[in-house]
Amino acid sequence: MANRQHLGINIDRKKLLCLRYRRSLQRLVKKNRTKSTLELTEMFCTGHRGISTCTNRRELKRMEQNNCASTRKPLLSAINRRKILEFAKKRQDLTVKQWGNFRWTDEARFSLFQNNGHTRVQRELHEALDPS
Repeated sequence: MANRQHLGINIDRKKLLCLRYRRSLQRLVKKNRTKSTLELTEMFCTGHRGISTCTNRRELKRMEQNNCASTRKPLLSAINRRKILEFAKKRQDLTVKQWGNFRWTDEARFSLFQNNGHTRVQRELHEALDPS
């Protein structure tokens, strides 16, 4: 049997993960969708053979598990709208100088962690708007 590496197919090489390990990885991803690929690799390696993060990403792509940005929830709920309206009604007669003493959250960014609140989710192709 000839080696068909020039076609992008390598028949002689054995797959690193068998079907059983792939199913196990898929179950792990479905339970922990918000974990990063590095964390998923560490979790997978505790019970199975060690694989690299690149191999894990490659296997996830083969399983059509895409690393997508999570969907955003609506910024204002009904309770928050009511609170904002009450806040504005109480301070309706303030001058411009007095309004200058307030610190608005849209004027400055408050960041506790490096990712600035951006979360990634492992998602299949047909799960377009599933935020979990």
